[in-house]
Amino acid sequence: MRTETISLRGRPEVELTAYLLDPSSELRNAVLRPAVLVFPGGGYRGLSDREAEPVAMAYLAEGYQAFVLRYSVRTEFPEPLFDAEEALSVIRKRGAEWGVDPERIAAMDEMGIPFEAHIFQNGGHGLSLAKAHTSGGYRSNVNLRFAEWFALSVGWLREVLGDFSSDEDNSVPKARDTGRYGIDVAMGGMLARQECRAAILEFFPQLSDKKQAARASSYSLSIVNEALPVPHPADRMKELDRSLRQIALQ
Repeated sequence: MRTETISLRGRPEVELTAYLLDPSSELRNAVLRPAVLVFPGGGYRGLSDREAEPVAMAYLAEGYQAFVLRYSVRTEFPEPLFDAEEALSVIRKRGAEWGVDPERIAAMDEMGIPFEAHIFQNGGHGLSLAKAHTSGGYRSNVNLRFAEWFALSVGWLREVLGDFSSDEDNSVPKARDTGRYGIDVAMGGMLARQECRAAILEFFPQLSDKKQAARASSYSLSIVNEALPVPHPADRMKELDRSLRQIALQ
């Protein structure tokens, strides 16, 4: 994760802080993420820290890039609105750099976006996440029923902006599914075949231990190799793969 704070509209008191999740080769479905722009409350007299970073971090934990705008206070309207427009413009312009999908940005009071309202019977003003860590030490700022607003907001955002794709099958195929043995199929069945077992143990003698073999049975030899302190080089793994493929499937 990284953060970046920039001033907007040539005014040092107007700040946009970006809370950004780092890209990862393991998260191919999250190269560009939806984003949430948080406007901390304060009655236009000030800005609450309790309603700024803690809320942004909560959205960050749900996979969103999060932004907090410290907008103009103690000024005439529509100055805060101009701050918000500038913030949205900057986020869209720097979307590729910040890993943001410019078409999936949620911001309070942006025209043209559907909304959903939830009314809770109890609760005061400025509850933030309504949990102890955002309470400032005040019991009145903790309300577990009201705290449900955050999960409701995430569910709504996923309906409106869409969720991360997760429809690929990452299970390791079995030999009977591929019609052959090899280093890219689940090795449980291969260890039960004497010829395969002999070839495998030549490269992975630790799999002679029944407990280790049982724990690794659903993985492929390629995955097991990657987990070794010193993996076998690619040419050696190709050699093992050729040996296994030459064994007739039963």
